Amino acid sequence: MEQDKKNTRNQGIDLLRIILIFMVCIQHVVTKADIMNTGTNPNAYVYWFIDMFCCCAVDSYAMISGYVSNKNTIQYKRIVSLWLQAIFYSFAVSLIMNLFFFKKELSLSFVIKSLMPITNNTFWYITAYIPLLFLMPFINRHIDSLEDKELKELFVVILYVFSFLALLGDSWSSYGYSCIWIVILYVIGRIIQKINLFKRLQSSSLLLLYLLSIAVTWLSFYITGIPRMEEYISPTIMLCAMILVVVFSRIGMQNGSVRKISALTLGIYLLQGNPYFSQFYFQKVLPLDGINLLPTLLLVFLKSLLLMMIGCAVEQARLLIFRILKIDKLESVLSKILESIIDRLQVILEYLL
Repeated sequence: MEQDKKNTRNQGIDLLRIILIFMVCIQHVVTKADIMNTGTNPNAYVYWFIDMFCCCAVDSYAMISGYVSNKNTIQYKRIVSLWLQAIFYSFAVSLIMNLFFFKKELSLSFVIKSLMPITNNTFWYITAYIPLLFLMPFINRHIDSLEDKELKELFVVILYVFSFLALLGDSWSSYGYSCIWIVILYVIGRIIQKINLFKRLQSSSLLLLYLLSIAVTWLSFYITGIPRMEEYISPTIMLCAMILVVVFSRIGMQNGSVRKISALTLGIYLLQGNPYFSQFYFQKVLPLDGINLLPTLLLVFLKSLLLMMIGCAVEQARLLIFRILKIDKLESVLSKILESIIDRLQVILEYLL
C-alpha cells in the first residue's frame, strides 16, 4: 500500500480503507438480494437508502490512491503483483468453489478466462486500475508542477465536465465503470491533498454534509423513481467520497491491527467479484426476505461482517500460499520482463522519430 510524502502511514486512511470495504460488502449484500423492488416491497426505500449511503465507497477508495501516492517511477512489480493476485481470485477461487459447491465440468474456455481476469474484465475495478499504475508517475509530476490556483481550476473543471454534465449523458466514463473514471478519481484525490480541501470546515460539519448529500440522493430517487443520482459520477456521491477522505485523513492514530487489516481490503473486494463465490454467498448464505425490516437489517449487518471475515481469511491464505510458493521471485522476474518490454518499445519509438 502507498505511503504519504513524509513516508509515514496515515492510519486514519488505513481505517477508512477498512470501512469503505465494509460499505462495499453492505452494498453488495443489499443489491444482490431481491429486496429493492419498490413495487412489491414496502421496505425497499430503506434498502435503497442503505445502498446510497454506501455508494461512495468505490470513489473514495480510488481517491485514496491519489491522496497518498508519492510514486515518481512506474511500479512494475506492483503491476505484476496485482495481476497475479487477480489471477488467484479468478482461477484458484473459482476452482475451489466449483470443486466443493458447483461440481461442474471445467471447460477450456473457463480456464482461459480465469487465467486472464484483467483482459476479460472479471474484476472491473482492477481492469481499470492497472492502466492507472502505468500513468501514476506522470500524473504525479504534472499535478505537482501546478500552482494552487491551477489545481483549483482543474478541480472545478473535472467536477463540472465529468460529474455535473455527465449526469445528462455520460459518453466518457461509462458512469464510473472505466479506467477514465478511476484516473479522474486518482487526480481528484491528489488535488484534495495538495489544496487541503475543506480546511475551513470541521469534521462534524463535513459529516452532516455527507448525510445531507445522501438525503438529496435518496429524495431524488423517491421523487423521480430514477436512481441517476446514485451513479459513481453523481455530484452528491462524489462529495461524499471526498468528505470521507478528508475526515479520516485528520484522524491521528497508531494501531498495528488497522494497518494489517487495511492491507487485506483489496482481497476482500476481489473475492466478492468472483462469479462463483458471488453466486453462492449472496444467494445461499443467510438469505434475505426484505419484508421483515428489523430482522433483514440485522442479517444485512451480520452477512456483511461475515463476508469481511471470510475475505480476510482468504486473503491471508493467499499471502501464505504465495509466500510458500515464493511467488515474489516470479513477480521480480515478470516485472523485469515488463520493464524491458517498455524500454525496448521506447527505443523503437526513438528510432522511428
